[in-house]
Amino acid sequence: MNHQVAFETPENIHVSYRLAGVGTRFVAWFVDQLILTAFCILFAIVSLIVGASLGWSLGGWLPKLDPKTSSDPAENARQIVLIAGGVSMAVWSLGGFVYFGLSELILRGQTIGKRLMRIRVVNTDGFSLHPAGVLVRTIFRLIDQLPVLWIVPVITKQQQRFGDMTARTLVVSDETTELSPLREALANHPPAESRFRFDATMLKKCRSIDFEAAEQLVERWNTLAEPLRDTVAEKIVTAIAGRVGTEAPPPAEQRAFLIDLLAAEFRRQSRSLG
Repeated sequence: MNHQVAFETPENIHVSYRLAGVGTRFVAWFVDQLILTAFCILFAIVSLIVGASLGWSLGGWLPKLDPKTSSDPAENARQIVLIAGGVSMAVWSLGGFVYFGLSELILRGQTIGKRLMRIRVVNTDGFSLHPAGVLVRTIFRLIDQLPVLWIVPVITKQQQRFGDMTARTLVVSDETTELSPLREALANHPPAESRFRFDATMLKKCRSIDFEAAEQLVERWNTLAEPLRDTVAEKIVTAIAGRVGTEAPPPAEQRAFLIDLLAAEFRRQSRSLG
């Protein structure tokens, strides 16, 4: 199912995303679980080996953890192994909370599994995921991972689990589609011909919805009535210029500003995919 969700930016530009399929989300979750499980198993093995080694080597020097036991090195090793095992179980339990929370926060709504499957979490208003949303989604994983609740994303209109509904988030496709004529032309636009320069740091400060709004405006530039076009262009350019930390150009150069911005972003995407 390829449901579309549409949003309207403050600049009155309509953008849309394709909801990620339930099957794609499951594969991404499964990949993340494999990564998390592999890490936890490795941590448990290392903890047990280190714990056993300390127990044997420090044997009689360590204070007895249980007054009823002797200071025999083997007994100390057994006690430390039990402690190491307990720590490993705690890491296993909290690992998912830390992994998913930090990943979606640092990778802007993605985990390794989501990135491989080219899906991303966004707010229901179309903007990037914020820390509060990450926290709520992560807490609700404790409930949403119960097998009996796996049916929830299948039957909800926007394919949301309880964590998504509470945090007001959506999982959308982040897959790069076939280049439109505009994208292809801008991706091949030589940097030397650009009046405005945007480096990777500046581009990362922009939201995906900024690029969507800019692209749709440039595509419709010659079909929009001039007063409306200029008003919308001023809003978009002013917002993006403030976000990337540069001065907004005069009205006569706003189209060039947007074209150079999109060209820089499409070139960056092409390099990433290559």
